[in-house]
Amino acid sequence: MERIRWKWLPVLLLMGLETAEAARWQISPYLTVRQTYSDNINLEPGSGESAWVTEANPGISIANRRSSGGGGFGGGGFGGGGFGGGGFGGGGFGGGGFGGGGFGGGGFGGGGFGGGGFGGGGFGGGGFGGGGFGGGGFGGGGFGGGGFGGGGFGGGGRNTVPGRLLLNLNYRMQNIFSSQEGRGYDLRHQLQGNAVAELIENSVFLDARAGAGQTLVNPQGRQVADNIANVGNRANFYTFGLSPYWLPHLGGYADGQVRLGYFYVTTSGRSASATHTYNQSVFLRSGKRFNILTWNLGFTNQRQTRSGGDDVVFRSGIARLNYRWTRTFSTFVQGGFSDNDFRSNTNTSNNGLFYTVGATWTPSRYLSLSAGGGRNSFVTITMQPTRRTTLQGSYRRNNVGALTGNVFLGLLQHRTRRTVWQASYTESVTTTQTVLAQQQIFQVVDAFGNPVVNPVDQQPVVVAVDLPRLVDEVFVRRRGELSFSANTAKTTLGVRAYVAKRNFQVSRNESKVFGLSGNWNWRWGAKTSAVLRGTWQRSKFDGSRNGQGTTNIFWTASARLTRRLGDKVNAYLEYRHQQQSSDGTTGVDYRENRAIAAINMRF
Repeated sequence: MERIRWKWLPVLLLMGLETAEAARWQISPYLTVRQTYSDNINLEPGSGESAWVTEANPGISIANRRSSGGGGFGGGGFGGGGFGGGGFGGGGFGGGGFGGGGFGGGGFGGGGFGGGGFGGGGFGGGGFGGGGFGGGGFGGGGFGGGGFGGGGFGGGGRNTVPGRLLLNLNYRMQNIFSSQEGRGYDLRHQLQGNAVAELIENSVFLDARAGAGQTLVNPQGRQVADNIANVGNRANFYTFGLSPYWLPHLGGYADGQVRLGYFYVTTSGRSASATHTYNQSVFLRSGKRFNILTWNLGFTNQRQTRSGGDDVVFRSGIARLNYRWTRTFSTFVQGGFSDNDFRSNTNTSNNGLFYTVGATWTPSRYLSLSAGGGRNSFVTITMQPTRRTTLQGSYRRNNVGALTGNVFLGLLQHRTRRTVWQASYTESVTTTQTVLAQQQIFQVVDAFGNPVVNPVDQQPVVVAVDLPRLVDEVFVRRRGELSFSANTAKTTLGVRAYVAKRNFQVSRNESKVFGLSGNWNWRWGAKTSAVLRGTWQRSKFDGSRNGQGTTNIFWTASARLTRRLGDKVNAYLEYRHQQQSSDGTTGVDYRENRAIAAINMRF
């Protein structure tokens, strides 16, 4: 598999294995047998070739369910808790990560302190791909604006693991047999594994992560979200990462984190270069002996080396002093540097020194306002009028950093007993390889065969279709999302709208994506349920080199009826329609209808 030593993966992920009595291990082998009929298996314009596709997909899921403490996987996420490394306003979006742990692992922006530890989220900017904390994030609104200095670092609890190991692993071997002449048999692997091991109690930890799956090569081509259709616009990708870290506690004078990280990403067909990412970071903050005068220090160095492309470097450092005048008012001064190195034909990134001087005012638990001026300026506001409502927003004007100019971040969440309303907006600098490292590989389903919804926004966890093109470029990503969900005793309704814009730094190509999705689940019997789902997406691509633009529209709708046949067996019937149209790319228009019958068994 692309030269990856997968035989070592079980050893790395099972380090520090506990006894079953102490750890509540859940080991669940499963098998899915599925028959699909497609009236256009090649997704061709007009009437295409029909085919029957049979799948026999064995798999296994392994999880240590024992957990406690703030903020998700590993007590604050895969390394510590919240958007931008401990928080966009004190312990992450909502305290210890968005909703107490984030989207299944410690923080709204990708999973914790340093963006999931070693590959996703970053200090206000995008993990390995960017932003850094010197002025696209953790230096102009992150660290300085209610982030690291305002409750962050550690998020919603200590970054510790209860016991020796936390593990969540899911593997599936997808065996595809097609009646189509010349195709025959296809084999695809899907793997998603995360682990954090406590090597020395409350001191030294090891994060491990691995993944394998399939993704689009070119979003301007024929869109497809699975491996059934016989198109050439799919590529395998494989990821693997290790990140040991030490949490020093220096007698009440200082607390910190020292982390090393290595992450590997590769794709088939040379779609994007194989990439090795090396990360080193050191963070210190004043301990409990400091009360009136507090301080923070941080340094991070991230380097991506590519087999067939230019290297990418993000390097930042910062120091901050904070003086508390009253219980509600404090002032701060901070300064640092940004030293990034990546190929770009735009003026997005600017290296150099920066400083910010400002103040934080927290008149009550309902309101916090922080602002600072200097080479990197910002204003951050946090409002929590009720325990069910949170509003956070930040405006930054960065002269130094990987993402300069006007930068906005924001989140709104409101809960009632049966509904969740949510809106979010982020801007970051990242790479294709970083996006793949963050990719959700499995659509999660429960024992009943229905999609598992996110516990925060009640939306189904699905594989994204709005992914960037597989290229060796840094790009600026701006993304907004609005969602609504409602639950009753028998129904679940979810609606989501999203918009994304990507500006590639070398080719200067630009893509804009707008999408809508919805799902309705009706549990109309003790053993029977029905699910309706739909997605509509418009993608606009502007190429600066040839001056041509293309707009593609893709949509899909499906209806599924599921019946539980036993405690560990369920079956379903599904009808699905999907189609795509384009005003500029030839050969990508298609319509397809599918009929699906499947049975799922767990052992």
